[in-house]
Amino acid sequence: MSIGRKSKLVQKPWRPDFRDAQLLPDLKIVRTHFLLNLVAGMVLLISAGVCVYQEYEISARAQVLGEMQANVSSVRLADQKNVADSARFMRDARKALEVASFAKQPMDIPLLLVKLSAAQPEQCIYSSLDFQRRRELVDGKPFLRSVITLKGTMAPSVERSAPLLIGDFVATLRSMDIFRSGGYSVELVSHTKDRDLDYFNFNIEMKLYRSMEEAKK
Repeated sequence: MSIGRKSKLVQKPWRPDFRDAQLLPDLKIVRTHFLLNLVAGMVLLISAGVCVYQEYEISARAQVLGEMQANVSSVRLADQKNVADSARFMRDARKALEVASFAKQPMDIPLLLVKLSAAQPEQCIYSSLDFQRRRELVDGKPFLRSVITLKGTMAPSVERSAPLLIGDFVATLRSMDIFRSGGYSVELVSHTKDRDLDYFNFNIEMKLYRSMEEAKK
């Protein structure tokens, strides 16, 4: 040990000594893996949310579409019912008009039906009975024409053909008091053979002409 020697003052350098690693600041790179994981998680959450929202929209639209289809079906059924009711109403209206025209015939209609039923041959089938009233001018004077049209089918018998049976039936109608006393003329308008069977379809008209003065009585 030397006596009387002054200690030397050591001054720190103004900049770090790059040769001394302990004196250098911490230069470690900031780790970004957690940032990538965070971004990936957020993207996943957003994608899942978008998918869930789209599924919800699809489900909601499907429900609305189902309700609309159900409403359309119910409206279609109601419309079909209305159309059927309208068609039924038109048929009933035509029947009502036929009944009204039927009631205005210048004869006892229930008696007519009884007479026709009694005169019906065994080989005969009635298909329709129609009533019409029409105003016509005859020699310049107004007349009311009433026409009863009887349509049916006649089958042949063992002894007579269908046309002969139709002629016999027309003769029977002409001899009935209900037509003679009423002034009706009974005419066979047509009779045609059925294509498949040995039957004949016939059309018979019972006509009555009366003046308007007589019709009002």
